[in-house]
This record gives sequence, structure tokens and C-alpha cells, in this order.
Amino acid sequence: MPDNPFTADEEQFGYFIEAMSEAFEDVDIPDGVIDGENILDGSIRPEKVALDANWEFSGRVESPNLRAVISRSAGTRAGSNTQTIIVIYDDHVLANHTIVLADAMKKIITVTLPLASTKVGTTYTIKRLDDNNASSVRLQTSGDDKLDQQTLISIPERGSLMIIAFGIGWHILANYS
Repeated sequence: MPDNPFTADEEQFGYFIEAMSEAFEDVDIPDGVIDGENILDGSIRPEKVALDANWEFSGRVESPNLRAVISRSAGTRAGSNTQTIIVIYDDHVLANHTIVLADAMKKIITVTLPLASTKVGTTYTIKRLDDNNASSVRLQTSGDDKLDQQTLISIPERGSLMIIAFGIGWHILANYS
């Protein structure tokens, strides 16, 4: 078992490592994403991995012995207020994931909004993870929709936008840049 720099509770850490090991047995890593030359003992460095591959992580890691559950699909337990998270490295059309973490370290990413009339009242949060000033994460509307009177908006490095559909377009509720 690896050293534990996070907690003094070794038993809890052991359960966590066991749960993570079991979870990663079920993860399909796209062909060609990782090769033996790019795996360093104890880690996989992002700059050594083909992050532009099609990664689709969903679900959660659970163990009856863990006090907290780590989930990629986080949110409240009470039905309609649930928010789901997706991490993207390539162009993406918004659908069911309400929180999008976009990493444009390797390429420009365009996130396309659905028609606002099909998502009335839905809020999305789009967070740019990288700080590559040569790249960009762009939000693009569909059809005749506008996002605060624009059809294309760029999110700056490490910035984020929270937007809401109101039927005939989109509004920015929060802008952190």
C-alpha cells in the first residue's frame, strides 16, 4: 500500500485505496492514451497522456467502510436539484451534465449550448481548468439564441461562467475571471 500523507486514520485510508483500486478495474482507458514510457512510479503525469482522447467518466466510488463517498456525479440527493459533472478536453455539446470542467491546455475547445427553449430554467456552470493563454474555451449558442446578446463568448484562463436558459436565449448569472 502507498504511503498515506492525508490522514492519521490508516484503516480509513486502507478502505479508500481498496475502493479506488476496485473502481479503476472497471474504467476503460481509450487505446493509445497511456503507454509504458509515460508512466512514472506512482503517478501518471497529464503532459504525458493523450488528454484529447474521448474520456467519459460517470458514476461514483463507494465502499461501505468509507465515511465519505467521492463522486463525479455530485449534488443533492433530493431529485431535481442534482448536478452532474463532466471533464472535457475536446469540443462538447451541453446536455445533461450541468457542471463542465474544460481543459484547453492542448487545444481550443468549443462548448455548444443547446437551444434555450429546450432547457428553460436550466443552469450550467462552465469552468476553464487550464492557464494556457494560447488556447481558449469558447461558449457558442445554437440557432438564433444569444448569450447576453452574443453568439460566441470566450472564457479566460482559470475563469468560469454560470448561465441560465430563459426560453428565447441565455443569461450569464455569474462570471469569474
